[in-house]
Amino acid sequence: MIKRLWRWGVKKFWNKKFIKFCIIGVCNTLIHMATLWLMHRLFEALNILQEDKFLALEVLISNAVAFTVASIFSYFAHNYFTFKNKTRSKKDFWESMLVFAARFGLTELLTYIFVTIFKAMHLGYVWTKYVGPFGASIIMIPIAYICLSLVLDHSKDNKEEEKEIETVEENTEEKEEIDEVE
Repeated sequence: MIKRLWRWGVKKFWNKKFIKFCIIGVCNTLIHMATLWLMHRLFEALNILQEDKFLALEVLISNAVAFTVASIFSYFAHNYFTFKNKTRSKKDFWESMLVFAARFGLTELLTYIFVTIFKAMHLGYVWTKYVGPFGASIIMIPIAYICLSLVLDHSKDNKEEEKEIETVEENTEEKEEIDEVE
């Protein structure tokens, strides 16, 4: 059972597509963390939500903005580089945003849990504001990959479509040859 699970994991995750997904994920995470940092600086500069009782709220709002910016980047990068979609449809975009929204909800829940735990453990500013959201994002990587593969990976559809086109072209050529003979 464990060997089968291991083989499935290696087959599913140790390929070019997953490596590209991870590289874009690193860029996505850098964008996310930079935006998160900027949001924290903005809250500090405007002196909003700076009381200790509002710390979790500040982190959640900052993370929501950062996640949105990073998700938009992620959609276009994965569509172009990871899954190499030639067509970009509104349906793919909104399905991807639905995946990102579900991921966001789970990430926010994990972030809230981490922030609460780190705050209770008195681990300090960096752990509470940065490590919590970062850890939550790391946990969600394989889940996001599987979900986005289902939404954006049209390679099977494209191969089937290409076969259909080839069949139609062959049938058309055969018909033209028959018409020429008659």
